[in-house]
Amino acid sequence: MCEQELAKVLNLCWRRGDTRNEFFIITKLPLVGMKWNMVSRFLDISLKNLGLNYVDAFLMEAPVGLQSRYSPNSLSLTYPQEPETNILRSLSHKMPGTYILDTGLCA
Repeated sequence: MCEQELAKVLNLCWRRGDTRNEFFIITKLPLVGMKWNMVSRFLDISLKNLGLNYVDAFLMEAPVGLQSRYSPNSLSLTYPQEPETNILRSLSHKMPGTYILDTGLCA
């Protein structure tokens, strides 16, 4: 939900004349997205929430391979250790200049 609030602030900035290149916008892959085949989905969600067509950096929130199990009443995380290199590789594949300018890790 933080991304949606940031989008509101950015829209105010655009209206007062600020330009996109005046901002360095970072978002992150959430823990439930720590699977190589989820990166694109969560990046698209972030871009939509932010109202942007790219972010300057997309971070892995915690470099551990998690598996999510979703049911309508709960979301649980388990640790089968998706290799972090697979997740990083997925981040870099989205990188050809249109979605992500840089990638990284955060804790």
